[in-house]
Amino acid sequence: MGRDYIIVGAGRCGLGLAGVMRRAAIPLAGIVSRSPSSRRRARRLFPGLPVYSLRPPLPDAWCYLIAVADDALAAVASALTPRLPPMAGRVAVHTSGFHPASALEPLRQTGAAVASLHPLFPFPPPSADPPTLEGAVAAIEGDPAAVRVSFSLARQLGMRPRRLAAADKPLYHAAAAVAGNLTHILLALAREMLLRTGFSRSQANTALATLVGGSCHQALLARGLERLSGPLARADMRTVEAHLAALPEDLAAVYRAIARAALPHLVSRPGFPGMAASIGAGALTASSSYASVTLMPYGEGR
Repeated sequence: MGRDYIIVGAGRCGLGLAGVMRRAAIPLAGIVSRSPSSRRRARRLFPGLPVYSLRPPLPDAWCYLIAVADDALAAVASALTPRLPPMAGRVAVHTSGFHPASALEPLRQTGAAVASLHPLFPFPPPSADPPTLEGAVAAIEGDPAAVRVSFSLARQLGMRPRRLAAADKPLYHAAAAVAGNLTHILLALAREMLLRTGFSRSQANTALATLVGGSCHQALLARGLERLSGPLARADMRTVEAHLAALPEDLAAVYRAIARAALPHLVSRPGFPGMAASIGAGALTASSSYASVTLMPYGEGR
């Protein structure tokens, strides 16, 4: 048995990894998918690469890399187990950022070493041009033998592997969702707002790329929120109120929630003057009655 891989799952992650692995000349023996449309897409993107359904017999491989949705992982692991050859000396690795390696317990019971390897990377829709994973973090945990395989694979793909405790995965994955997925949503919503003010899509994209790139740069330089700019940082609550009045209620609720999450960190920043400004908090609540929120001055010129 050679050191070849089978990828189980033909979504963004599975097909993205397949493309990157082929480009890196990592032996890939095939792709397995439950979905007929996904199998057709895999065959179109990787002519000549065997593509299988979950019907037995499934091909033999050294490592099975399982890249399926979080909620499907347990069912896929259970469905795979009776369809695979004896797993002693083999490895099974899943790519979920949420589930621990123990989600593959049915495969472990057949002799496989199991691990999780989560690429901290937003895979694009599958295409003939695979993504570049250079520099992306790969969070890994599991059985020692499978962890060694996962570290090696991550490095071969240009990623930066690091160990992550299984118990920390929910918080880790939530951080990834906040920074990656929710930011994507907020950017798409902000672009729609700019389009309504007369920006073209190209103009809005260019404007937001500069703004968000600069904001991300400042945020990553900071220890907390000391480099935050804008009306909330300046305690310009009339401006915040005007923003909320201009937004539909569902987006206003999002604005309020994020602002409320920031307030304790703004108030507690060391070095602020001792005199706190009492500012109407109604803008940050769903009601129209104005209680008081204490914010300390946050600096000038922002």
